[in-house]
Amino acid sequence: MNNWIERNRAYTLVDAADNFSIAFAGMKFTDADLDKLAPKFERAAREMARLEAGAVKNPDENRKVTHFSDRIEYPKSALFASVEEFAEKVRTGKITGETGRKFDAVVVNGIGGSALGPQLMQFAINGPYWNEKSDAQRNGYLKIYFLDNTDSAEFADLLEVMDPAATLHLVISKSGGTQETKNNMISMEKFYAEKGLSFAKHAAAITMKGSELDKHAHETGFLAVFEMAESIGGRTSETSIVGHLPAALTGVDFKAFLEGACKMDEWTRTADPRKNPAMMLAAMWYIAGNGRGDRNMVIVPYSDRLILLSRYMQQLVMESLGKALDLDGKEVHQGLNQYFGGIFKECTRHIVGVQMRNCATVGGSIFARFGFSDILTCMMALDTYVELYHGGIVPLAEFAKRPVRRDDRDILVRIIIKKDGRKAAYATQRNTETDFPVIACCVSRGGNVWYVSVGARPSRAQVVKVNDDGFDSLAQMAREAADSFSYGTNTRGSSGYRRQLASVYTRRLMERLTGRSVNRG
Repeated sequence: MNNWIERNRAYTLVDAADNFSIAFAGMKFTDADLDKLAPKFERAAREMARLEAGAVKNPDENRKVTHFSDRIEYPKSALFASVEEFAEKVRTGKITGETGRKFDAVVVNGIGGSALGPQLMQFAINGPYWNEKSDAQRNGYLKIYFLDNTDSAEFADLLEVMDPAATLHLVISKSGGTQETKNNMISMEKFYAEKGLSFAKHAAAITMKGSELDKHAHETGFLAVFEMAESIGGRTSETSIVGHLPAALTGVDFKAFLEGACKMDEWTRTADPRKNPAMMLAAMWYIAGNGRGDRNMVIVPYSDRLILLSRYMQQLVMESLGKALDLDGKEVHQGLNQYFGGIFKECTRHIVGVQMRNCATVGGSIFARFGFSDILTCMMALDTYVELYHGGIVPLAEFAKRPVRRDDRDILVRIIIKKDGRKAAYATQRNTETDFPVIACCVSRGGNVWYVSVGARPSRAQVVKVNDDGFDSLAQMAREAADSFSYGTNTRGSSGYRRQLASVYTRRLMERLTGRSVNRG
Protein backbone atom coordinates (compact mmCIF):
# COMPACT_ATOMS: atom_id res chain seq x y z
CA MET A 1 0.00 0.00 0.00
CA ASN A 2 2.26 2.74 -1.37
CA ASN A 3 -0.32 5.36 -2.22
CA TRP A 4 -0.53 7.76 0.73
CA ILE A 5 -4.17 8.66 0.12
CA GLU A 6 -5.08 4.99 -0.03
CA ARG A 7 -3.08 4.20 3.11
CA ASN A 8 -4.64 7.13 4.98
CA ARG A 9 -8.12 6.00 3.98
CA ALA A 10 -7.41 2.43 5.06
CA TYR A 11 -5.84 3.28 8.41
CA THR A 12 -7.93 6.20 9.64
CA LEU A 13 -10.79 4.73 11.64
CA VAL A 14 -13.91 6.87 11.79
CA ASP A 15 -17.10 6.67 13.80
CA ALA A 16 -19.14 9.11 11.75
CA ALA A 17 -22.21 8.94 14.01
CA ASP A 18 -20.28 10.24 17.00
CA ASN A 19 -17.71 12.39 15.19
CA PHE A 20 -14.72 10.38 16.42
CA SER A 21 -11.68 9.35 14.42
CA ILE A 22 -8.23 7.90 15.05
CA ALA A 23 -5.42 7.85 12.47
CA PHE A 24 -2.61 5.28 12.20
CA ALA A 25 -1.34 5.95 8.68
CA GLY A 26 1.64 7.98 9.91
CA MET A 27 3.05 5.06 11.88
CA LYS A 28 5.86 2.96 10.39
CA PHE A 29 4.26 -0.40 9.73
CA THR A 30 3.26 -2.56 6.80
CA ASP A 31 0.31 -4.80 6.05
CA ALA A 32 2.68 -7.72 6.54
CA ASP A 33 3.46 -6.51 10.08
CA LEU A 34 -0.25 -6.64 10.91
CA ASP A 35 -0.64 -10.05 9.27
CA LYS A 36 2.08 -11.46 11.56
CA LEU A 37 0.07 -10.30 14.57
CA ALA A 38 -3.06 -12.20 13.51
CA PRO A 39 -2.61 -14.97 16.16
CA LYS A 40 -2.21 -12.33 18.89
CA PHE A 41 -5.30 -10.49 17.67
CA GLU A 42 -7.29 -13.73 17.72
CA ARG A 43 -6.13 -14.59 21.21
CA ALA A 44 -6.97 -11.08 22.46
CA ALA A 45 -10.48 -11.35 21.00
CA ARG A 46 -11.01 -14.77 22.65
CA GLU A 47 -9.78 -13.51 26.03
CA MET A 48 -12.02 -10.43 25.86
CA ALA A 49 -14.99 -12.65 25.07
CA ARG A 50 -14.12 -14.90 28.04
CA LEU A 51 -13.71 -11.88 30.32
CA GLU A 52 -17.07 -10.45 29.37
CA ALA A 53 -18.65 -13.88 29.78
CA GLY A 54 -17.57 -13.90 33.42
CA ALA A 55 -14.16 -15.61 33.48
CA VAL A 56 -12.00 -14.91 36.52
CA LYS A 57 -9.24 -12.51 35.47
CA ASN A 58 -7.76 -11.64 38.83
CA PRO A 59 -6.40 -15.02 39.98
CA ASP A 60 -4.78 -13.85 43.22
CA GLU A 61 -8.15 -12.51 44.41
CA ASN A 62 -10.35 -14.95 42.43
CA ARG A 63 -12.25 -11.98 41.06
CA LYS A 64 -14.09 -11.30 37.83
CA VAL A 65 -13.75 -8.08 35.85
CA THR A 66 -17.17 -6.54 35.40
CA HIS A 67 -16.72 -2.88 34.47
CA PHE A 68 -17.85 -3.50 30.89
CA SER A 69 -21.20 -4.91 31.91
CA ASP A 70 -21.46 -2.61 34.94
CA ARG A 71 -21.53 0.53 32.86
CA ILE A 72 -24.46 -0.85 30.88
CA GLU A 73 -26.47 -1.83 33.94
CA TYR A 74 -25.44 0.90 36.38
CA PRO A 75 -27.64 3.74 34.95
CA LYS A 76 -30.69 1.50 35.47
CA SER A 77 -29.88 0.81 39.14
CA ALA A 78 -31.32 2.22 42.35
CA LEU A 79 -27.79 3.25 43.34
CA PHE A 80 -27.52 5.50 40.28
CA ALA A 81 -30.82 7.16 41.16
CA SER A 82 -29.79 7.66 44.80
CA VAL A 83 -26.55 9.39 43.75
CA GLU A 84 -28.44 11.73 41.43
CA GLU A 85 -30.94 12.49 44.20
CA PHE A 86 -28.21 13.19 46.76
CA ALA A 87 -26.33 15.48 44.36
CA GLU A 88 -29.44 17.43 43.50
CA LYS A 89 -30.32 17.94 47.19
CA VAL A 90 -26.78 19.22 47.78
CA ARG A 91 -27.01 21.58 44.79
CA THR A 92 -30.35 23.01 45.91
CA GLY A 93 -29.38 23.31 49.58
CA LYS A 94 -31.75 20.63 50.87
CA ILE A 95 -28.73 18.82 52.28
CA THR A 96 -26.40 21.14 54.17
CA GLY A 97 -23.56 21.04 56.63
CA GLU A 98 -23.82 21.31 60.41
CA THR A 99 -24.43 25.08 60.41
CA GLY A 100 -27.17 24.95 57.78
CA ARG A 101 -25.08 26.69 55.11
CA LYS A 102 -25.33 25.48 51.55
CA PHE A 103 -22.32 23.52 50.35
CA ASP A 104 -20.16 25.49 47.93
CA ALA A 105 -17.33 22.99 47.35
CA VAL A 106 -16.49 19.31 47.56
CA VAL A 107 -13.12 17.78 48.49
CA VAL A 108 -12.52 14.34 46.96
CA ASN A 109 -10.25 12.39 49.30
CA GLY A 110 -8.90 9.33 47.49
CA ILE A 111 -5.80 8.00 45.84
CA GLY A 112 -4.95 6.43 42.49
CA GLY A 113 -8.00 5.76 40.35
CA SER A 114 -10.30 7.09 43.07
CA ALA A 115 -8.94 10.58 42.47
CA LEU A 116 -7.25 10.61 39.08
CA GLY A 117 -10.31 9.46 37.14
CA PRO A 118 -12.63 12.12 38.59
CA GLN A 119 -9.88 14.72 38.14
CA LEU A 120 -9.51 13.85 34.47
CA MET A 121 -13.26 14.11 33.95
CA GLN A 122 -13.45 17.51 35.65
CA PHE A 123 -10.65 18.98 33.57
CA ALA A 124 -11.93 17.44 30.34
CA ILE A 125 -15.60 18.42 30.72
CA ASN A 126 -15.80 21.39 33.09
CA GLY A 127 -12.41 22.82 32.19
CA PRO A 128 -9.47 23.98 34.34
CA TYR A 129 -11.19 27.19 35.54
CA TRP A 130 -14.37 25.66 36.92
CA ASN A 131 -13.57 26.67 40.50
CA GLU A 132 -13.11 30.33 39.50
CA LYS A 133 -16.69 30.57 38.28
CA SER A 134 -19.40 32.09 40.49
CA ASP A 135 -22.16 30.04 42.06
CA ALA A 136 -24.59 31.41 39.48
CA GLN A 137 -22.25 30.47 36.62
CA ARG A 138 -21.99 26.98 38.09
CA ASN A 139 -25.81 26.86 38.54
CA GLY A 140 -25.37 25.89 42.18
CA TYR A 141 -23.07 22.95 41.43
CA LEU A 142 -19.98 22.64 43.63
CA LYS A 143 -16.41 23.68 43.19
CA ILE A 144 -14.16 20.65 43.43
CA TYR A 145 -10.77 19.98 45.03
CA PHE A 146 -8.76 16.78 45.26
CA LEU A 147 -6.79 15.43 48.20
CA ASP A 148 -4.79 12.59 46.67
CA ASN A 149 -1.50 12.70 48.55
CA THR A 150 -0.20 12.85 52.11
CA ASP A 151 1.80 15.97 51.28
CA SER A 152 1.47 18.27 54.29
CA ALA A 153 2.05 21.36 52.13
CA GLU A 154 -0.79 20.35 49.81
CA PHE A 155 -3.05 19.78 52.83
CA ALA A 156 -2.19 23.22 54.25
CA ASP A 157 -2.81 24.88 50.86
CA LEU A 158 -6.25 23.29 50.71
CA LEU A 159 -7.16 24.53 54.17
CA GLU A 160 -6.32 28.09 53.13
CA VAL A 161 -8.93 28.15 50.34
CA MET A 162 -11.51 25.86 51.97
CA ASP A 163 -14.48 27.17 53.93
CA PRO A 164 -15.06 24.25 56.35
CA ALA A 165 -18.73 25.01 57.03
CA ALA A 166 -19.53 25.11 53.31
CA THR A 167 -17.39 22.18 52.16
CA LEU A 168 -18.55 18.62 51.54
CA HIS A 169 -15.93 15.89 51.94
CA LEU A 170 -16.16 12.78 49.80
CA VAL A 171 -13.97 9.94 51.15
CA ILE A 172 -13.35 7.15 48.60
CA SER A 173 -11.73 3.85 49.55
CA LYS A 174 -12.99 0.42 48.50
CA SER A 175 -11.29 -1.44 51.31
CA GLY A 176 -11.70 1.42 53.72
CA GLY A 177 -8.15 0.84 54.88
CA THR A 178 -6.13 2.74 52.27
CA GLN A 179 -3.61 4.40 54.54
CA GLU A 180 -3.12 7.65 52.64
CA THR A 181 -6.86 8.26 52.40
CA LYS A 182 -7.37 7.30 56.02
CA ASN A 183 -4.58 9.61 57.23
CA ASN A 184 -6.01 12.56 55.31
CA MET A 185 -9.47 11.87 56.74
CA ILE A 186 -8.11 11.73 60.30
CA SER A 187 -6.24 15.01 59.76
CA MET A 188 -9.38 16.63 58.40
CA GLU A 189 -11.44 15.34 61.35
CA LYS A 190 -8.93 16.93 63.70
CA PHE A 191 -9.10 20.22 61.77
CA TYR A 192 -12.90 20.30 61.98
CA ALA A 193 -12.84 19.51 65.70
CA GLU A 194 -10.49 22.47 66.26
CA LYS A 195 -13.03 24.65 64.46
CA GLY A 196 -15.81 23.36 66.71
CA LEU A 197 -17.46 21.46 63.86
CA SER A 198 -18.32 17.82 63.25
CA PHE A 199 -16.49 16.43 60.22
CA ALA A 200 -19.12 13.69 59.85
CA LYS A 201 -21.84 16.28 59.29
CA HIS A 202 -19.87 17.46 56.25
CA ALA A 203 -18.88 14.07 54.86
CA ALA A 204 -20.01 11.27 52.56
CA ALA A 205 -18.25 8.01 51.73
CA ILE A 206 -17.92 5.55 48.86
CA THR A 207 -16.72 2.17 50.09
CA MET A 208 -17.51 -1.55 50.26
CA LYS A 209 -20.21 -2.67 52.64
CA GLY A 210 -18.70 -3.75 55.94
CA SER A 211 -15.36 -2.06 55.36
CA GLU A 212 -13.48 -0.11 58.01
CA LEU A 213 -14.61 3.14 56.38
CA ASP A 214 -18.21 1.91 56.14
CA LYS A 215 -18.27 1.17 59.87
CA HIS A 216 -16.64 4.49 60.76
CA ALA A 217 -19.04 6.46 58.56
CA HIS A 218 -22.12 4.88 60.12
CA GLU A 219 -20.79 5.15 63.67
CA THR A 220 -19.94 8.85 63.37
CA GLY A 221 -22.99 9.81 61.30
CA PHE A 222 -21.79 10.67 57.79
CA LEU A 223 -24.38 12.42 55.62
CA ALA A 224 -24.40 9.48 53.21
CA VAL A 225 -22.59 6.21 52.55
CA PHE A 226 -22.67 4.74 49.04
CA GLU A 227 -21.76 1.13 48.39
CA MET A 228 -18.92 0.30 46.05
CA ALA A 229 -18.95 -3.14 44.45
CA GLU A 230 -16.08 -5.49 45.25
CA SER A 231 -15.50 -6.15 41.53
CA ILE A 232 -14.64 -2.50 40.77
CA GLY A 233 -10.93 -1.99 40.12
CA GLY A 234 -9.26 1.33 40.85
CA ARG A 235 -8.03 2.07 37.33
CA THR A 236 -11.46 1.33 35.83
CA SER A 237 -13.55 2.89 38.58
CA GLU A 238 -14.18 6.11 36.66
CA THR A 239 -17.26 4.59 34.98
CA SER A 240 -18.68 3.48 38.35
CA ILE A 241 -20.03 5.35 41.34
CA VAL A 242 -16.46 6.56 42.00
CA GLY A 243 -16.70 8.76 38.94
CA HIS A 244 -20.44 9.32 39.18
CA LEU A 245 -20.79 11.12 42.51
CA PRO A 246 -18.07 13.78 41.89
CA ALA A 247 -19.53 14.27 38.40
CA ALA A 248 -23.10 14.67 39.68
CA LEU A 249 -21.98 17.20 42.31
CA THR A 250 -20.34 19.32 39.60
CA GLY A 251 -23.05 19.14 36.94
CA VAL A 252 -21.52 16.57 34.58
CA ASP A 253 -24.01 14.43 32.67
CA PHE A 254 -22.70 11.07 33.79
CA LYS A 255 -25.30 9.05 31.90
CA ALA A 256 -24.09 10.61 28.63
CA PHE A 257 -20.51 9.83 29.67
CA LEU A 258 -21.40 6.16 30.19
CA GLU A 259 -23.19 6.05 26.85
CA GLY A 260 -19.97 7.21 25.19
CA ALA A 261 -17.96 4.55 27.05
CA CYS A 262 -20.42 1.84 25.96
CA LYS A 263 -20.23 2.97 22.32
CA MET A 264 -16.44 2.74 22.50
CA ASP A 265 -16.78 -0.76 23.99
CA GLU A 266 -18.90 -1.76 21.00
CA TRP A 267 -16.38 -0.32 18.55
CA THR A 268 -13.46 -2.08 20.18
CA ARG A 269 -15.22 -5.44 19.81
CA THR A 270 -15.08 -5.15 16.02
CA ALA A 271 -13.94 -8.51 14.64
CA ASP A 272 -11.61 -7.07 11.98
CA PRO A 273 -8.43 -5.97 13.79
CA ARG A 274 -7.78 -3.30 11.15
CA LYS A 275 -11.11 -1.67 12.04
CA ASN A 276 -10.68 -2.07 15.79
CA PRO A 277 -9.02 1.00 17.39
CA ALA A 278 -7.95 -0.86 20.55
CA MET A 279 -6.24 -3.63 18.61
CA MET A 280 -4.61 -1.15 16.25
CA LEU A 281 -3.27 0.93 19.14
CA ALA A 282 -1.84 -2.23 20.74
CA ALA A 283 -0.34 -3.24 17.39
CA MET A 284 1.34 0.14 16.94
CA TRP A 285 2.93 -0.03 20.38
CA TYR A 286 4.03 -3.62 19.78
CA ILE A 287 5.53 -2.91 16.35
CA ALA A 288 7.25 0.31 17.42
CA GLY A 289 8.81 -1.47 20.39
CA ASN A 290 9.83 -4.58 18.42
CA GLY A 291 7.57 -6.63 20.65
CA ARG A 292 9.93 -6.07 23.59
CA GLY A 293 9.11 -2.57 24.78
CA ASP A 294 12.22 -1.10 23.08
CA ARG A 295 10.53 2.31 22.95
CA ASN A 296 8.61 4.34 25.46
CA MET A 297 5.07 5.47 24.75
CA VAL A 298 4.54 9.22 25.13
CA ILE A 299 1.07 10.76 25.30
CA VAL A 300 1.04 14.42 24.30
CA PRO A 301 -2.36 16.08 24.84
CA TYR A 302 -2.54 19.31 22.88
CA SER A 303 -5.70 20.37 24.68
CA ASP A 304 -5.26 21.77 28.19
CA ARG A 305 -8.48 20.03 29.13
CA LEU A 306 -6.78 16.69 28.51
CA ILE A 307 -3.62 17.51 30.47
CA LEU A 308 -4.38 14.72 32.96
CA LEU A 309 -4.92 12.08 30.28
CA SER A 310 -1.22 11.20 30.22
CA ARG A 311 -1.19 10.62 34.00
CA TYR A 312 -4.38 8.58 33.78
CA MET A 313 -2.96 6.42 30.98
CA GLN A 314 0.29 6.00 32.89
CA GLN A 315 -1.56 4.55 35.86
CA LEU A 316 -3.72 2.41 33.57
CA VAL A 317 -0.67 0.83 31.93
CA MET A 318 1.34 0.45 35.13
CA GLU A 319 -1.49 -1.18 37.07
CA SER A 320 -2.33 -3.46 34.15
CA LEU A 321 1.21 -4.54 33.21
CA GLY A 322 3.49 -3.62 36.09
CA LYS A 323 2.48 -6.43 38.41
CA ALA A 324 4.50 -8.70 40.66
CA LEU A 325 2.72 -11.81 39.33
CA ASP A 326 1.51 -12.76 35.87
CA LEU A 327 -1.86 -14.43 35.22
CA ASP A 328 -0.31 -17.84 35.91
CA GLY A 329 0.86 -16.66 39.32
CA LYS A 330 4.54 -16.55 38.32
CA GLU A 331 6.69 -13.70 39.58
CA VAL A 332 7.69 -11.14 36.96
CA HIS A 333 9.52 -7.83 36.86
CA GLN A 334 8.09 -5.86 33.98
CA GLY A 335 10.43 -2.93 34.56
CA LEU A 336 13.61 -4.96 34.10
CA ASN A 337 12.13 -6.82 31.15
CA GLN A 338 11.22 -3.57 29.43
CA TYR A 339 14.58 -1.94 30.12
CA PHE A 340 16.72 -4.86 28.94
CA GLY A 341 14.60 -6.05 26.04
CA GLY A 342 12.94 -9.03 27.74
CA ILE A 343 16.14 -10.95 28.58
CA PHE A 344 15.00 -11.84 32.10
CA LYS A 345 11.83 -13.43 30.80
CA GLU A 346 13.90 -15.29 28.23
CA CYS A 347 16.55 -16.53 30.66
CA THR A 348 14.02 -17.87 33.19
CA ARG A 349 11.34 -19.44 31.03
CA HIS A 350 13.20 -22.76 30.53
CA ILE A 351 14.55 -23.22 34.05
CA VAL A 352 14.06 -26.93 34.85
CA GLY A 353 10.28 -26.76 34.93
CA VAL A 354 7.43 -24.87 36.53
CA GLN A 355 7.52 -26.84 39.80
CA MET A 356 11.21 -26.29 40.39
CA ARG A 357 11.13 -22.74 39.06
CA ASN A 358 8.41 -21.71 41.46
CA CYS A 359 10.51 -23.00 44.38
CA ALA A 360 13.63 -21.12 43.32
CA THR A 361 14.69 -17.51 43.84
CA VAL A 362 16.99 -15.20 41.92
CA GLY A 363 19.06 -14.60 45.04
CA GLY A 364 19.44 -18.33 45.68
CA SER A 365 20.56 -18.96 42.11
CA ILE A 366 23.15 -16.19 42.27
CA PHE A 367 24.47 -17.11 45.72
CA ALA A 368 24.81 -20.81 44.83
CA ARG A 369 26.76 -19.93 41.65
CA PHE A 370 25.55 -22.99 39.75
CA GLY A 371 27.43 -23.75 36.57
CA PHE A 372 24.13 -24.27 34.72
CA SER A 373 22.56 -21.03 35.99
CA ASP A 374 20.84 -19.00 33.29
CA ILE A 375 20.36 -16.17 35.80
CA LEU A 376 24.06 -15.95 36.61
CA THR A 377 24.96 -15.88 32.91
CA CYS A 378 22.42 -13.19 32.17
CA MET A 379 23.29 -10.86 35.04
CA MET A 380 27.02 -11.16 34.55
CA ALA A 381 26.77 -9.56 31.10
CA LEU A 382 25.02 -6.56 32.66
CA ASP A 383 28.07 -5.69 34.81
CA THR A 384 26.02 -6.56 37.89
CA TYR A 385 27.17 -6.16 41.50
CA VAL A 386 26.14 -8.06 44.61
CA GLU A 387 25.98 -6.72 48.14
CA LEU A 388 26.98 -9.17 50.89
CA TYR A 389 26.21 -8.64 54.56
CA HIS A 390 29.82 -9.21 55.61
CA GLY A 391 31.64 -8.90 52.32
CA GLY A 392 30.19 -5.60 51.12
CA ILE A 393 29.61 -4.71 47.46
CA VAL A 394 31.60 -6.72 44.93
CA PRO A 395 31.28 -7.29 41.16
CA LEU A 396 29.25 -10.37 40.32
CA ALA A 397 32.06 -11.56 38.03
CA GLU A 398 34.42 -11.60 41.03
CA PHE A 399 31.85 -13.18 43.36
CA ALA A 400 31.17 -15.96 40.84
CA LYS A 401 34.81 -17.06 40.98
CA ARG A 402 34.69 -17.67 44.72
CA PRO A 403 34.36 -21.29 45.86
CA VAL A 404 31.07 -22.36 47.39
CA ARG A 405 31.77 -23.46 50.98
CA ARG A 406 29.48 -25.13 53.47
CA ASP A 407 30.84 -22.95 56.26
CA ASP A 408 30.14 -19.70 54.39
CA ARG A 409 28.10 -17.61 56.81
CA ASP A 410 27.71 -14.54 54.61
CA ILE A 411 24.29 -13.40 53.34
CA LEU A 412 23.34 -11.97 49.95
CA VAL A 413 21.58 -8.69 50.77
CA ARG A 414 20.78 -7.34 47.30
CA ILE A 415 21.66 -7.55 43.63
CA ILE A 416 22.60 -4.25 41.96
CA ILE A 417 21.79 -3.98 38.25
CA LYS A 418 22.97 -0.76 36.65
CA LYS A 419 20.54 0.99 34.31
CA ASP A 420 23.28 2.56 32.19
CA GLY A 421 21.57 2.51 28.81
CA ARG A 422 23.13 -0.72 27.56
CA LYS A 423 21.22 -3.11 25.32
CA ALA A 424 21.29 -6.84 25.98
CA ALA A 425 20.23 -10.14 24.40
CA TYR A 426 20.19 -13.72 25.66
CA ALA A 427 20.11 -17.18 24.09
CA THR A 428 20.55 -20.76 25.25
CA GLN A 429 20.81 -24.23 23.71
CA ARG A 430 19.07 -27.17 25.42
CA ASN A 431 18.63 -30.78 24.40
CA THR A 432 15.09 -30.67 25.80
CA GLU A 433 12.99 -27.68 26.75
CA THR A 434 13.31 -28.11 30.53
CA ASP A 435 16.79 -29.66 30.66
CA PHE A 436 19.87 -27.86 31.95
CA PRO A 437 21.47 -25.82 29.16
CA VAL A 438 24.23 -27.17 26.93
CA ILE A 439 25.43 -23.58 26.63
CA ALA A 440 24.07 -20.21 27.74
CA CYS A 441 25.14 -16.88 26.23
CA CYS A 442 24.34 -13.29 27.08
CA VAL A 443 25.69 -10.22 25.29
CA SER A 444 25.32 -6.56 26.24
CA ARG A 445 26.60 -3.43 24.54
CA GLY A 446 27.23 0.08 25.73
CA GLY A 447 28.86 2.26 23.05
CA ASN A 448 31.81 0.35 21.57
CA VAL A 449 32.20 -1.92 24.58
CA TRP A 450 30.71 -5.42 24.59
CA TYR A 451 30.21 -7.71 27.57
CA VAL A 452 30.03 -11.38 26.57
CA SER A 453 29.02 -13.89 29.22
CA VAL A 454 29.02 -17.64 28.61
CA GLY A 455 27.69 -20.18 31.12
CA ALA A 456 26.98 -23.92 31.26
CA ARG A 457 30.43 -24.65 29.74
CA PRO A 458 29.51 -26.78 31.84
CA SER A 459 31.32 -24.74 34.51
CA ARG A 460 30.14 -21.41 35.96
CA ALA A 461 29.52 -18.41 33.80
CA GLN A 462 32.35 -16.02 33.13
CA VAL A 463 32.40 -12.70 31.33
CA VAL A 464 34.81 -11.05 28.94
CA LYS A 465 34.85 -7.39 27.91
CA VAL A 466 35.57 -6.64 24.24
CA ASN A 467 36.09 -3.33 22.41
CA ASP A 468 34.82 -3.62 18.83
CA ASP A 469 37.28 -1.13 17.31
CA GLY A 470 39.86 -3.83 16.62
CA PHE A 471 37.67 -6.19 14.61
CA ASP A 472 36.58 -6.28 10.98
CA SER A 473 33.42 -8.30 11.52
CA LEU A 474 31.01 -9.33 14.22
CA ALA A 475 31.85 -12.94 13.40
CA GLN A 476 35.52 -12.34 14.16
CA MET A 477 34.73 -10.51 17.40
CA ALA A 478 32.26 -13.19 18.48
CA ARG A 479 34.75 -15.98 17.73
CA GLU A 480 37.51 -14.28 19.72
CA ALA A 481 35.19 -13.65 22.67
CA ALA A 482 33.98 -17.27 22.67
CA ASP A 483 37.55 -18.60 22.42
CA SER A 484 38.55 -16.73 25.58
CA PHE A 485 36.60 -19.26 27.68
CA SER A 486 37.44 -22.88 28.51
CA TYR A 487 34.92 -25.63 27.74
CA GLY A 488 34.35 -29.10 29.13
CA THR A 489 32.60 -32.29 28.08
CA ASN A 490 29.69 -34.06 29.77
CA THR A 491 26.66 -36.11 28.70
CA ARG A 492 24.98 -33.04 27.21
CA GLY A 493 27.75 -32.03 24.86
CA SER A 494 31.43 -32.05 24.04
CA SER A 495 33.85 -29.20 24.63
CA GLY A 496 34.22 -28.61 20.88
CA TYR A 497 30.44 -28.53 20.40
CA ARG A 498 30.07 -26.03 23.23
CA ARG A 499 32.83 -23.80 21.81
CA GLN A 500 31.15 -23.74 18.40
CA LEU A 501 27.75 -23.01 19.93
CA ALA A 502 29.19 -20.17 22.01
CA SER A 503 30.72 -18.57 18.93
CA VAL A 504 27.53 -18.88 16.86
CA TYR A 505 25.19 -17.64 19.58
CA THR A 506 27.47 -14.74 20.49
CA ARG A 507 27.55 -13.62 16.85
CA ARG A 508 23.76 -13.93 16.53
CA LEU A 509 23.20 -11.89 19.69
CA MET A 510 25.59 -9.20 18.47
CA GLU A 511 23.73 -9.07 15.18
CA ARG A 512 20.43 -8.75 17.04
CA LEU A 513 21.71 -5.78 19.05
CA THR A 514 23.25 -3.98 16.08
CA GLY A 515 20.81 -4.87 13.36
CA ARG A 516 23.82 -5.65 11.17
CA SER A 517 24.71 -8.66 9.07
CA VAL A 518 27.87 -10.63 9.74
CA ASN A 519 30.03 -8.40 7.57
CA ARG A 520 30.59 -4.93 8.95
CA GLY A 521 29.66 -1.91 7.00
